[in-house]
Amino acid sequence: MMAQAANAQGNKDKTNLTVSNVYSKLKAAILPLRKYGAANIVGFVSSVTLDLLEHSTDY
Repeated sequence: MMAQAANAQGNKDKTNLTVSNVYSKLKAAILPLRKYGAANIVGFVSSVTLDLLEHSTDY
C-alpha cells in the first residue's frame, strides 16, 4: 500500500542502481525519513540491490 501511494504521488525514481551509486541513492531516499528517528526506519531492498550495496566501495 505504501508503494502504491508513493507511485500515485509521483514519488518514484527510475535511476538504474550501480555499484558506484547505490549507497548514495539509498542514503538520499532515507534522508526525508530521518525526522522520525533513525531507530524507527525499517527498509527492504531487493537481492540485486543488496548485492550492489555489498560490492559498493562507499558502504
